[in-house]
Amino acid sequence: MTHSEIEAGKQFDKAAWMENMSVSIRNSAAASKKRLSNLKSTRSFKNFDEGKDAPKEYVCPVSLQLMRDPVLLVETGQVYDRESIDGWFKSGHNTDPVTGVRLKGKRLSPVFPLRSAIYDFAKKHSIELEPIDESDERSLDEQENGGKDPMDIEPAAAVGLAGISVYDVQALCSLFHSANMSERIASMKLLADMARYGDSKQMKRVTKCISVDTLTSSLASDSPGLRAQAARLLLHLPGDHVSLLQCLQFIKLPNTQLREEAMLSIWQTAYRNRSKMQDVAKAVEESGTQELIDAIKPLADTTRNDDTPEEVRAYAAFVLCCMVLRPSLRGTMIHEEVAPLLLHFLNTTTDVGFRFCLLKACQYLCEDPRGRQQIRQAGGTRIFVLHLPPRNKLVLYSTRLFLDWFAWVTVAETAVKGMFHLSKDDGARQEMRTTGTIAALRAMNRESKFQEACRHKYLGPLIGRLTTST
Repeated sequence: MTHSEIEAGKQFDKAAWMENMSVSIRNSAAASKKRLSNLKSTRSFKNFDEGKDAPKEYVCPVSLQLMRDPVLLVETGQVYDRESIDGWFKSGHNTDPVTGVRLKGKRLSPVFPLRSAIYDFAKKHSIELEPIDESDERSLDEQENGGKDPMDIEPAAAVGLAGISVYDVQALCSLFHSANMSERIASMKLLADMARYGDSKQMKRVTKCISVDTLTSSLASDSPGLRAQAARLLLHLPGDHVSLLQCLQFIKLPNTQLREEAMLSIWQTAYRNRSKMQDVAKAVEESGTQELIDAIKPLADTTRNDDTPEEVRAYAAFVLCCMVLRPSLRGTMIHEEVAPLLLHFLNTTTDVGFRFCLLKACQYLCEDPRGRQQIRQAGGTRIFVLHLPPRNKLVLYSTRLFLDWFAWVTVAETAVKGMFHLSKDDGARQEMRTTGTIAALRAMNRESKFQEACRHKYLGPLIGRLTTST
């Protein structure tokens, strides 16, 4: 659950919300009512015995009927029938119907494996589902942007023309060698979605049928769409089929979904592991630093008014955080003014491990005069102070930043180092003197648990600097 969901759920009354939701749906526009009414006649649970009730994941939580076209509301991860969620938004709502979370965007993504499973279930139980109108496939975000991404295609339609079910893994794999590029891209997209969202049985079938060599060779294709879908499929297959360098190259491709999934892969690989974070930074330098910053920084920028999910922004900030750990990249990161972005996440994230990684990155930025100026101006002094054990009872002297065994760096040590460098700035020094920081530092200096080397090199000189009148 994201921080925004937690906040929204503090006083969330599900019964009242569902009642309000039902009233809103009944009061939707006449056209929406008519379409929903038509759907009810063909998708009602009256069409099959209660003993053969549908699995709950096949049922839309809004209409309480079998989903004809399941879509993922990207920002919250909830799945709805496209007809129902579109009707919800068109009636003036800007929240998630089930969680009540206020949405920054309304981006929808079709879930083809689930759709296929629902249609198979309906066929088995003699339930009539209306065929999907391909004109309905455009999600709200596509409509707002004036059309589809030129690399996006409707995969179900593409493979359907070849007479293949979107649920037939072996047949979809056979399209990898089709002369029709649309069929090749569509088959890989469907299988990539299946590998990411499908159950263990689907994953087992996908893994058994797919040729990794074929996917790897597709990465060199002249078609950006084929490269993107082959990359997505490789990312989601079990095993180490994608190197860090390749993962970073994927971020450069102009495919939003691939970028998000590549950054998620980096997060999962290097999260709170200093050596792997440094490996990411090294790969960034080898891959082309400026190109990657240009691709990643906008995704981490919370001031941009777009529908980028909060977790994707965090993944982007984590990659920037990794870059700061490499000394040769810090000048570029300071020039790009990433410090305010990292401080924002340091101040707002509820993920403790991510916060510790950000704290270390901000400490390194403070070692440069321009970096510490950016940190101070963005409110970094107060944030460092709040990571001192005497000021924060949740921070222990033994609390480590990283999980790899040889990276024995504590939160308290990192906060003191950051403040030592930050105190070279006149404004930051004055802030520390007026916030009770000196008393906290003196308490740490008396604590035997604090690292002796850091005490002599940073803590003692920092106290001396703050207690000197000049």
